[in-house]
Amino acid sequence: MNNYQAIIFDLGNVIFNISFDNMFAYWAQVTGFNAVEIKKKFAFNGMYCKFEKGEIDPGMYRKYVLATLGFQMSEVEFNNGWNNIYLKIVPGIENLLQDLKSKYRLFILTNTNVLHARKWKVKYASVLSNFEKVFCSYEIGARKPYFRLAPFIVGIYESQLENMDHELAHLVEEYMNNGGAVGIMKPQPALHRVIPAQGAVKSEWILPYDDVRAMLKAAKKFSVRDCICRVQQDLLGDRKCDFPLKNCLSFSSIERPDRPGDISQEEALGILDQSEEVGLVHTVSNIIKGVFYVCNCCGCCCGILLGITKWGIEKSVAYANYYVVIDLDKCQGCGICIERCQVNAISEQDGVAVVDLGRCIGCGLCVTGCPEKAVKLERKPDSEIVHPPENFAAWESERLKNRGLKVF
Repeated sequence: MNNYQAIIFDLGNVIFNISFDNMFAYWAQVTGFNAVEIKKKFAFNGMYCKFEKGEIDPGMYRKYVLATLGFQMSEVEFNNGWNNIYLKIVPGIENLLQDLKSKYRLFILTNTNVLHARKWKVKYASVLSNFEKVFCSYEIGARKPYFRLAPFIVGIYESQLENMDHELAHLVEEYMNNGGAVGIMKPQPALHRVIPAQGAVKSEWILPYDDVRAMLKAAKKFSVRDCICRVQQDLLGDRKCDFPLKNCLSFSSIERPDRPGDISQEEALGILDQSEEVGLVHTVSNIIKGVFYVCNCCGCCCGILLGITKWGIEKSVAYANYYVVIDLDKCQGCGICIERCQVNAISEQDGVAVVDLGRCIGCGLCVTGCPEKAVKLERKPDSEIVHPPENFAAWESERLKNRGLKVF
């Protein structure tokens, strides 16, 4: 380690041990509630992060926690339990720090809050004296970044475009057919959401997070690549469409160095228009802030839409907040809308088109393709509007909760 000048440590379970189970046990003792149930209700969620970043004060956070848990405690009882997590110093750490501080500058960077800090700064003052400075999240207004594996979809799978070959295509198909698709696409919120075709909705009805053209116009850099779903279906020999391959768009809100596959804003908007014209569904991340790609999907290749058309997962994609209305007096039964519907939500009955509103995803391709102007999209009533999660963190938190997993 001769090339290093400083070492940064964390605190909990590095310098001293901690256990939140002690907190739950203390609160159970003073309230009479079950510790296991308290633990299930308590969440290391967005409010917890705000408390650790100093964005809310202890009183506000205490009220939030008690409202979440569904019981009352005095401020003293809450604080005593809150600070009951601290255990013994990690064995051997004091000798290690004594040795290291003669060779390196020692610092601590920790996610913590003002209530905890008041406790550990006193309780562990001796061992903390080995450090030049302790950086606390609530003082600097930021938490340490998390490091994590990318999800399989969207993430690892899409990055395999250059590696996709006959073997990998069949392995992916086997995985998805044998429970992978259900495991990935059934939990809510959905991975993707549908963006309505831009010519299908009245401009005054378009919700800000549905205006994909505005997203592209606000971006700085653009790129396009082959749709990995169609590439995979080609390798399987199962592809049922002749839609273009190169229309998977990504964009960046900041300037960056040029990369292979970069295109101009005008070209990106052109691909968007072409995709609508040939009958492809726009889908993006199921969030409001942080969208950086647009998939242009077909129901025979796209894994997300295959959730509906092949694997029977009704909500494999978040439907747009619009629904189709067909004017039966204008409909000539030409069948164009049936051909353009990627999820088989339209059928012909008695010579006219009929839509299954339970299956309709609100993409609007039937509207833009109808030569008789017999189809239109209506915005759902406010009571039925489902807004996407604010950002990826909120999306992830909701999804973890719905899967019965711990929210960090």
